[in-house]
Amino acid sequence: GDGTVTDNRTLLVWQKCSAGQTNDANCTGSLSTASWSGAHQYCKNLTLGSRSWRLPNLNEWLSLLDMSKSTYYDTVLFPNMSSGTFHSSSTLTSNEYYNHLLVLSIPNTQGISGKPNNYNIKCVSGP
Repeated sequence: GDGTVTDNRTLLVWQKCSAGQTNDANCTGSLSTASWSGAHQYCKNLTLGSRSWRLPNLNEWLSLLDMSKSTYYDTVLFPNMSSGTFHSSSTLTSNEYYNHLLVLSIPNTQGISGKPNNYNIKCVSGP
């Protein structure tokens, strides 16, 4: 009821609706995008469920995926999430200009992109 989804296995708490969507039962509205620094700022400023939020790292994203589902994620828990590309907090250490991305249409392929490029945002809270 507070717009969050708790993963009892990892104890991570996820933002149910992605950035730009209305926090309702169906996560209506269009996803908004931002640069990597904009995504970090969005999560830092998120006040959902009286929690502190951050951008998930790539391993946290991967823990959310269910490869047995055609969408690779639970559409009941995360309605209207999109099969788009989402920022992660993971950086490419050999070059600080780049960060890792989760490409939900092909989640076994994580992308790398320049931080100024705009992608979807979903925040996480927890351990």
